[in-house]
Amino acid sequence: MKKEKIEDLEFEDALAELEGIVSSLEQRETRLKTAMEALDRGKALYELCSLRLEEAENRLKNLTKDSSQDDKPQ
Repeated sequence: MKKEKIEDLEFEDALAELEGIVSSLEQRETRLKTAMEALDRGKALYELCSLRLEEAENRLKNLTKDSSQDDKPQ
């Protein structure tokens, strides 16, 4: 199975893959080369998840700010 490009993944898919990588590394049955490749991909997945969460947080802040401004009497 060919892995999707990280930047094309949805947050939930990236998080699930990251959790799978962590789980497989915790079992310590992975060969060194494979583990290093998994760590590289895991780092990129982590960065993507962090970015997606930051984007969502900023959107929510903007929506909340816009909503509170709409509620103010003029």
